[in-house]
Amino acid sequence: MTKIPLLYLEKLSKTYGHYLALDAIDLTLEAGQIVGLLGPNGSGKTSLLKLINGLLQPDSGTLLIQGQKPSLASKKIISYLPDLDHFHPDMKINQLVGYFQDFYPDFRASKAQELLDELALDGQRPFKDLDKALKAKVKLILAMSRQADLYLLDDPICQGDPANSAYILRIIKENRPKEASVLIASHLPVDLEEILDQVIFIKAGKILLHEPKEKLYQEKQESIEQIFRFQYRL
Repeated sequence: MTKIPLLYLEKLSKTYGHYLALDAIDLTLEAGQIVGLLGPNGSGKTSLLKLINGLLQPDSGTLLIQGQKPSLASKKIISYLPDLDHFHPDMKINQLVGYFQDFYPDFRASKAQELLDELALDGQRPFKDLDKALKAKVKLILAMSRQADLYLLDDPICQGDPANSAYILRIIKENRPKEASVLIASHLPVDLEEILDQVIFIKAGKILLHEPKEKLYQEKQESIEQIFRFQYRL
């Protein structure tokens, strides 16, 4: 019996008016992988994540999650972290935990609280009062505390903060279920490289490359950051 991939895209396209955001993308992801979706701003990363999460509809092509089209059922197995703050700014941290617990049956509230306790945050503190790095950490903790099959993380790392980057990588690596996959959109390959199993380069709505990280190391004899800079002429 042929194994059904976790994610399958064939000739997937998305336009906004006359702007072609995604151009006939083919992509297959299996379970149990951490995958970097890497490209500069405007390359189509966020549009692709929104399509997978069912927030946008494609203009053409096929998109299947565990063999099914995006639906309420697929939303139950996907944990999505958008790039923008999506919480009401006046909500307090403990209210956010309660919201996730009420809304997502697979939410591991005890795991979320354990990770939040590590940050020594007052549960009564409003989300709006947190600095950028703490907001990123809280958002990621909530997303990774779900027992999902696929995690879609849109630019979870704050640029220029090595300590914050290391923390984010640890949370992703240590808190995803072993059989789950994580698709991380970023324009910062150097921050993600150590935890990736596979690498996707996307530019102007087209996938330039999709390979296992170790294969790229062997073939190119370069780091992912070096390959990225060459691909995008940075």
